[in-house]
Order: sequence, then C-alpha cells, then structure tokens
Amino acid sequence: MDIVAIKFLYDYNNWANERILTQAAKLSQAQLRAENKLGWGSFLGGLAHIMAAESRWVSRLFGEPLSHGLDADDFADVAALQERWAQENARLRRCLNALTADDLARVFTRERGGWRMTTSVRQALQHLVNHGTQHRAECAALLTGWGHSPGDLDMTVYISENRPISNGGKMNSEAIELLYAYNEWANARIFAQASQLDAEQLRQPNDFGWGSLFGTLIHILDAEYGWRHYLELAQDVKWLEASDFDDFEEIRDRWALENAEMRRFVGGLADDDLQRKVYYEVDGEQRSHVLWHCLAHVVNHGTQH
Repeated sequence: MDIVAIKFLYDYNNWANERILTQAAKLSQAQLRAENKLGWGSFLGGLAHIMAAESRWVSRLFGEPLSHGLDADDFADVAALQERWAQENARLRRCLNALTADDLARVFTRERGGWRMTTSVRQALQHLVNHGTQHRAECAALLTGWGHSPGDLDMTVYISENRPISNGGKMNSEAIELLYAYNEWANARIFAQASQLDAEQLRQPNDFGWGSLFGTLIHILDAEYGWRHYLELAQDVKWLEASDFDDFEEIRDRWALENAEMRRFVGGLADDDLQRKVYYEVDGEQRSHVLWHCLAHVVNHGTQH
C-alpha cells in the first residue's frame, strides 16, 4: 500500500468525521453528555476519543509533541471540539504529506500495560482509520436514535460524491489478505458472543437500520457475499434477507461458507488485479471504482456495522 492509497483512506476518514460532526452540532448539552454504555462515558466522550486516538498516534508514529486537552470535559460544545479537531487534522495532513515509502515500511513498537505491539507504520495508519470507523458507528447509532442520522458513511458513497483522484494509489495483495484476515477475526468475535443470545434477544427491534441484531448480521454477510460475487463474476445476486434464515445457526453456517469463498477469491488476486476498474449502475447512472477500493469498502462496512 503506497502513500497515495494511505491519503485516500484519510480523505475518507475526514469526510466521515465531518458528517458525524455536522449532525452532532444539532444536539443539546444533555444529549452530548448523557451517560451511555459504549465505553467512553457519553456521546461527546466518544467524539473526543476518536480525535484523541488520531492525535496520539500522530505523536507516536511521527515523533510529534504529545497533545493535551483532548478529553470531553475540555470542550464546552461540539463547535469547540470541531475547532480543535481541525487543528489536529492539519497536523496529521502535514505528517502524511511528508511520508516516504521508507517511512511506511518502518517498524513501530509500542508497549502498554505489559503488552508489546510491533507493526509497520503503514499497518498502524490503516488501524487508525478502522478505529475511527468503529467508534463513528457508535456515534452514528446514537445520532440516529435522536433523529439526526449522519446518513450513509460507506466508503463507496464517499467515492461517488467526491470522485477522489486516486490514480497511482497502489494496494498490494499482502495488505488486502491481512485486511480480510482481520475482518474474519472480528466477525468471529461477534459471532462468539451472539451465539450466547436467545432467539428473542437476536430479533429484538432496534434503531440501527436493520431491524435487529439478527438482521444486522445478515446485512454484513449480504454485503460480503454480494460484493465478492460481483467483483469475481460481474453478476448481481439476490439480496440476503432475514426471511432466508430460520435461526442463528443457519447464518453462522452460511458465513463459514462465505469466509472460505472470500479467502479463495482474495488469495487469488495479484497486485495488478487490485488496480482494475469495476463498473456498475446505480439508479441508471454508471459508476466505477478501483477493485481495491471496493475490497476496502467491504471491510470498512463490516467494521461500521
């Protein structure tokens, strides 16, 4: 994965952050600071966590000074947080613009709480975008429940709306295979916990867009199955729906089959294959994406849901 490709991911990341912040500005102080169980205390805490992660990883990876004043209590409202985020984003952009190929390959080691992590700078930068997607999804769910949905945050929507110039952006097969190994690992963690729920819990209605946890699991599976089938065979398939599955075990078994098919497909792609154009129609309009953009979208979509 080269520097142009990394910048593409961060352009998407910034676009998605802005969609969340635009809707967040409509919330009351009570909504911003209401306690929740998503891990960061409040909606405002979730936003501050995403921003703080971006800032702290910039400091770690690029030797920048460590920023302070990044907690939710440091901001009176969304406007104040957005102003600070713009400053942090400018710092991030400056560092990305100074990146070299050797920088991306550099090995980075971090120790925390007795745990040692070793990764390349490229992998750490990919992680940071994925981390933002995960926590933006939590924020988006809360916004939707309050009647202020940020709309579709799919990477393909970003591409269609902004038509980014990504010529020269390269992805290699090793990086894609790692991305899909992560995707399968994360799905397995969700399935391990979902298997402990009863049928009523799985089908309990929610406001997250797919009716229930049962429906959301099928939606993630459908996206992986549908995109893999189209990218490999250039054929559309019938959408998978909740009515296609009687119970959780049927979803799990179907996903096991799709995992094997996805591993086969992704594992058979050469570096040059990843750069080919994919063409399709939406509402009578012809669109095109680079193949690796589509593959990155599928994993990003899974992280979001």
